[in-house]
Amino acid sequence: MESDAKPRLADPNHDGYAIKTWRYLRLSMVAVVFGLAVAVLTERVKAEPACFLGSISGYYHTPVRGYFVAVTVALGICLICLRGSTEAEDVLLNIAGMLAPVVAFVPTEYSVTAPHCSSVPTVFDDTSANVANNIFALLIVGAIVLLIIAFTIVSSGATLPTLASSVTAGLLWLIAAALFVTARGFFVETAHFAAAVPMFACIAGAAVVNALDVDDMIKRRRYAAIAGGMLLLPLAIGAVGLLTGSAHTLIAVETVILILFAVFWVVQTRDLWDTGLRPDHDARQARQYTKVIKGRRPASSGGRAEPR
Repeated sequence: MESDAKPRLADPNHDGYAIKTWRYLRLSMVAVVFGLAVAVLTERVKAEPACFLGSISGYYHTPVRGYFVAVTVALGICLICLRGSTEAEDVLLNIAGMLAPVVAFVPTEYSVTAPHCSSVPTVFDDTSANVANNIFALLIVGAIVLLIIAFTIVSSGATLPTLASSVTAGLLWLIAAALFVTARGFFVETAHFAAAVPMFACIAGAAVVNALDVDDMIKRRRYAAIAGGMLLLPLAIGAVGLLTGSAHTLIAVETVILILFAVFWVVQTRDLWDTGLRPDHDARQARQYTKVIKGRRPASSGGRAEPR
């Protein structure tokens, strides 16, 4: 008989290692974003003539490339590994984490009209070959992970957030694989922004979820301000950029989003420093940990698995 007991939530007196892990994941994201700022500013100081490129993504074509790719992949891993306090937040973080490597491995096209300033001559390599190799590897790894997830769901069951994340992951993988195989040129041209925009939209969504989840009014306003900034400031900066014809509109938008991204994790780290996760209300806890797919029992002595 399957037990209906709910899994125990994080207890700071007994789950110290888990709480520290969540804490370090959040702080790691703040640290790597700060490092990206240092890398870009260092290149800005060394560049001749001294100026900023039109976008942070454009620094892929400068000596910043190694750090840009590393930090984006690291953010993706952290977002996937970090457990959300609610089922909605967990799904949003997982989706954002899946999209991050695509942002890293598919660069923006080098613009001939944007500001050009680099500490060394720009080296044009074969972007298509890079994307073909790296995205193919990413798709293979993704397929293996999806198979493992499917096996786990069949054998052990799945809660609603796990099922939602898994189905979304599968759909994203299918779309990416189909475009990669059948429309490679279109994929190379559009995948970077097609992944970057929803990735940060998911982070803004996570801030909204946190604003709705907390009872403390001050904390709620902090999360709401971050979410509002992520959603409204890029639109305002974009409108100003269109009116003024600025060549630095995109880098201004990206900078604001990254700053608010880091602020979000600082605020949440402080909010959940001692607990790791926000305590669940009973009704939400029941939804979050009730299995919508029961899975199968371990094999009996006769070697046959029985359905639960």
